[in-house]
Amino acid sequence: MRDGLYVLGHDATVVGTGDGTKAIPVDWNIGTAWSGGAGTLARIAKALHFAATAPDADVLQVINPNIFPVGWGLNARLLRRLRRSSPRMFLSGCGDDALFVQKGIRAMRYNPIDDATTIDLGLTEHPLSMPDELAWNEEIADFVDGYIPVMHEYELGYAGRSNVRPTIPLPVNVEKIAQLPNRVDGKLVVMHGAGRLGFKGTRHVLEAFRILEEKRPDRFECMHLSNLPIAEYLKMMTRVNVVVDQTNGYSCGMNALFAMAMGKVVLGGAEPESLSIYDGERTPVLNITPDAASIVSQIEAVWEAQHRLSEMGDEARAFVEKHHNYRRIAERYVEEWRRP
Repeated sequence: MRDGLYVLGHDATVVGTGDGTKAIPVDWNIGTAWSGGAGTLARIAKALHFAATAPDADVLQVINPNIFPVGWGLNARLLRRLRRSSPRMFLSGCGDDALFVQKGIRAMRYNPIDDATTIDLGLTEHPLSMPDELAWNEEIADFVDGYIPVMHEYELGYAGRSNVRPTIPLPVNVEKIAQLPNRVDGKLVVMHGAGRLGFKGTRHVLEAFRILEEKRPDRFECMHLSNLPIAEYLKMMTRVNVVVDQTNGYSCGMNALFAMAMGKVVLGGAEPESLSIYDGERTPVLNITPDAASIVSQIEAVWEAQHRLSEMGDEARAFVEKHHNYRRIAERYVEEWRRP
């Protein structure tokens, strides 16, 4: 969204850790490559230094308030310190938090948290299901001026709160992403990329890939990539026809939107509930659920309709340009930030 704010004439500074192996570019990095106690101390020092020296800002948009374990008490200290130099503070709804884990997923037929708990974390109970996590989440939800979800899933845990703002879709700067020809050269190339295997439902995707390659090895080439820097991941995506995003969500995330901007066919979340942010307009995403059969069925349907790949790619690109245009998304955020 920073690009959109710049185009509108605003200054924007992105502060973050780079999100691990994704190596997402930030202006002020509070992460560290160190591990263990040294890494923890380095992150604390960086975060406190930023909070102490941060320039005044008209708005602070917080993506994830859980920089450190809740029990340490540092998250509240940091955000309250930053609030002194930022008269307006908003919380983004675009990731796991206690309200989503403890309340939001109850309204879903299937969700990403169950597999994330057992597969990604190797636990029987998600850390965000603890009472202190919920108390902190509710505290920050009440503390900020507004909560802005980015998709349907993240509306659910905050339903009924007075400061929930309209859902604003994720932004994509399509001017930096070239649309590529989408045609089959022998085999249909299908890719799934995930760092959090449980959260994304990778076990269902890999089972579908096994079925397809055993059934028709002459038709399908299936790739699974994980934990790549975002630049390398996008480079790998250029040669594929179909991208399988995730099986456990109702909506699509950034991975799917990047693929659509490139003109790829995307399988992922496209449940009816998720379409409300598009005013009910049909999405070109092919919906899948957490079972291999739905994935196999959709990929086989794409093979049969491969003569339409170019047209499907055009539809995907146009959809992102219309509904996820980074300039328009930035305008909508500015409107919300200015609204009482």
